[in-house]
Amino acid sequence: ALCAYSSTLAGLTLTTAGADNDQMIVCPHLTSGLSAWTGIKWGTENQTTWETAITVGDDITNGVLLWAGLKLTNTPTIATDADQAFFRFSTDDGDTNWMIESSIANVDTATDSGVAVVINTTYKFKIVIDSARKAEFYIDDVLIYKTTALTNDVDFIPYIGIQALNAAAEFVTLHYIKMSRILFE
Repeated sequence: ALCAYSSTLAGLTLTTAGADNDQMIVCPHLTSGLSAWTGIKWGTENQTTWETAITVGDDITNGVLLWAGLKLTNTPTIATDADQAFFRFSTDDGDTNWMIESSIANVDTATDSGVAVVINTTYKFKIVIDSARKAEFYIDDVLIYKTTALTNDVDFIPYIGIQALNAAAEFVTLHYIKMSRILFE
């Protein structure tokens, strides 16, 4: 009931259940042997590229947290993962723009993208980890930020999530997720 085909856009509408701190998270199946995800290495040394497009819901003025990108756990809490690269927006933190979050060996960096989060607007996000293990962050095909070298051999997991930060249902529309890497090391 919380994930349904959008009636107006090409994609899936992800909706929280209507209580404070409810979440809706999209991720690959992580149980070994039940999907190819755990059998393929998606490490920082594999020149990984992750992409998605989402359309923000119709109310972001109070009580919403959105995150999308490459993490080790499914939490939007920045200090949880020692290594990560993702996009984030939180009304509780007073954000008005998309924030770029990166962590390299427990050193967390938050960078304001300068791109405003606007209701009913579609955003294309991309993270490209190059051969030097540096992550490039793109919003709508524009390079916004590039990290220093990421920790070697960290296998990231793609996550997209929405969390209600009040007692109202919040939603976002997910259009696609893509993940690729070089064929040979």
